[in-house]
Amino acid sequence: MPTYLLSVFAPAESNECGPYPSKEVMLEALAAAGTVNGRLPGEGHLVFAGACRGKLEVRSFRTERPVAALLDP
Repeated sequence: MPTYLLSVFAPAESNECGPYPSKEVMLEALAAAGTVNGRLPGEGHLVFAGACRGKLEVRSFRTERPVAALLDP
């Protein structure tokens, strides 16, 4: 069975609504993510909705280059 990871990234700069331009946009984004997270288990998918514990534990891949690269913090 295929396994997928969906990561959401935001700019480092933030305001009173975090990286979102307004409170309305923030609430819409959180509601949309909640809808997806709520629907997937009912379809038989495992959902982990959490955050990385710290910057030093994060590993990410970049695919805009010809070859994907693993980036260390």
